[in-house]
Formats: sequence, structure tokens, C-alpha cells
Amino acid sequence: MASLRKRNGTYSVVFSRRREDGKLEQKVFSLGTKKKSKADKLKDEYGERYRLGEIDPFGGWHPKADLEAKRKRSVGRTLKAMGEAFMESRSHVRKPTWIGYRQQLSQLTEHIRASMPVGHITEDDIRKYAFKPGLSVYTQTTYLRFCKMLFKWLREEGFIATDPTARIAYPRKDTRLSGKVMSEEEFYMILAAFKREQRTKIKEGQVRGLHKWFKPFAMTGLYAGLRRKELVGLDWKHVDLAEGMLYITSTKSGDERTVPMRSALKPVLAAWHRAQKYPTSGPVFYYKCVQGCPVPLNNDHVTSVFKYYVRAAGVKDSVSLHSLRHTSVTELLRGGLGDTFTMKYHGHKSSETMKPYNHITAQDIQNRLDEVGL
Repeated sequence: MASLRKRNGTYSVVFSRRREDGKLEQKVFSLGTKKKSKADKLKDEYGERYRLGEIDPFGGWHPKADLEAKRKRSVGRTLKAMGEAFMESRSHVRKPTWIGYRQQLSQLTEHIRASMPVGHITEDDIRKYAFKPGLSVYTQTTYLRFCKMLFKWLREEGFIATDPTARIAYPRKDTRLSGKVMSEEEFYMILAAFKREQRTKIKEGQVRGLHKWFKPFAMTGLYAGLRRKELVGLDWKHVDLAEGMLYITSTKSGDERTVPMRSALKPVLAAWHRAQKYPTSGPVFYYKCVQGCPVPLNNDHVTSVFKYYVRAAGVKDSVSLHSLRHTSVTELLRGGLGDTFTMKYHGHKSSETMKPYNHITAQDIQNRLDEVGL
């Protein structure tokens, strides 16, 4: 039989048996872990293998040698195979989380190569993937977090000897919002860049890549303060033009909310609805139609398209798609709506989310003081 023992915070597995003379004989092996869940898993595995006669703790077997043999067997195991094993180990997580892991794994295998043995993946491979040029700090952090999770699991399971992500630090996040909030002039510069590009494409006879959805999409993001996922997931059945309401169902928290349309948004959505021939359901913003069915936009596509027009407009590079939401929050605070109503409007759960905006409103106060000479 096998049991656990803890000493100085580290777990060991204890094997016990009765000798012929009736005395109890024990063998103790350090598992090298302070995590109870991992220790329990190893204890159960080794205990079952001992019961089946696959290992002999009293005849020279040792966990370290067992792990080394496991690593040697896994030399040819590919990133794709090990990635699937990892996904199976995460089958208990919430479905949106699991889908996120699946997307991250797909991107990682595409970048590194699915057939690459996991033991051959280096720190440099991970850095080149997670810190690709053009990625925001948030995206870099997301990519690296997944890699750390995957390779930590591979290390703990004994499939690799060292974790190539162990020495890679997360990128430092700039919490200042001043560079991420757009002025009205900058927003309309972006729309003007889109209009110029569209005219050029039409003049050259292009029928693809016109991004006809871009203007109403961007204006909805700004004047309703929606997150990217909420914009992409917006359906006409959740748009009430008569009452001027948006019913947001695909939220970050899972809680639905109702967003009153600001006066600048309602005519934009009404015109877009008319241009789409008054649909009663289906995605509000879509890529194209295939056999009469709209093909929904995806998150990465709308992010890259928005960034393209930001750069085409010559607007500061710190502006991203999420800047529409930052700007929306800032405008409502500057307009005097107050923290409570602004939080409710944007679906924020905690007042902590409003703290980064304090420096903006403080600057507005200073500007007003300067105006009146105080």
C-alpha cells in the first residue's frame, strides 16, 4: 500500500509491506512537491502500479528514475499530442475558458509547428511567439500566461525536464489611460481614413475587403461603450430601434444588461438597419454573406482592421479597439453622469474599475480652474 507523508512542507510517498517475520517494512521517497493535489495524484498512480506489480519500491525502483524514463519516452511526443493531453486534463473548466485554451493551443502549434517534440521547445521559441511585433501588452500577457500554464503542466507531469517559460517575465502593463483615450477629432480622423481607403478600393474595382461594417461598428463601440465580444456578438433581435435600447447578452460576466442608445448612435444604427433591408435577427455586423447567410466577424479580425485604420489615420499607436470603450467611459464621466451610472452603463462590476479614470477627471477639473482663472 502507499500513503503520503509531509515534512518541511514537501510531500513524500510511503510504501509499506509485511516481511516474512511479520515486521512492517517501509520505503519513503520524496515527491519533490508541496502541492497536495499533485502529491495525491502521484501517490495513487504509484500505489496502483505497485499493486499491479509494475514497480518494486523495495527492489531498487525510485520516482526520479521513473520520471527520467518517462521523459525519454516522451522525446518524440509532439506539441500537438501533448497539447491534446493538456486539453483533456482541463476538461473540468468552464466552457468559455476551455474554448479559450483551445484557441491559444491552435495558435501556438501553428507558430511553433505541431510536430515539434515538446522537449525541444526553447525559451526563445516561446518569446518569439508571445512577443510577436504588433501585439498589445494584453495580448502578449494572454499568450504567455497560456504557455506558462501548458509547460508547467508538462513539467509537473514529467514530460519535460525543464520549463522553457520559467524565466520569462510578463510584459509590464501600462495602466495609464491618457494615451488610450481618443479625442473626438482622432475618432473622426479614423473614420476619414476608412472612407478614403474604401473609395480607393472601389475605384480600383475591388469588391472584397471594403469593411462596410466598420463605421457603424466603430460608432456603436464608442457611443454604447461595448466590449469587443459584445460588438461581435450583437444580434438584431437584441436591438430595439423604436425604444432606443440595446440588450447585451454576450457579456464578460455572463450577466445581461440593457444599454440605452445615446442620441448620436440611434440614427447610425437605423441607417445601417435600413441598408441591411430591415433584418429582425442575425448578426448586426458581419464579414460577408454566403448563400444568403451572414458570416459573423471574429475578434482578431475586427481588432486588426481597427488598428489598420488607426495607423492609416496617423493617430497615436496606443489607440486600439478597446479605446472606444475607454473613451466612452471618459465621455460619460466628463458629462457628469457619475461613477455609479457609468459603471451600470458599461457593465462594470466593481468601483475599482473606475480608479484609472480618476486622473482624467482631475485634469478636467484643472482645465476648468484654468479657464476661470482660479
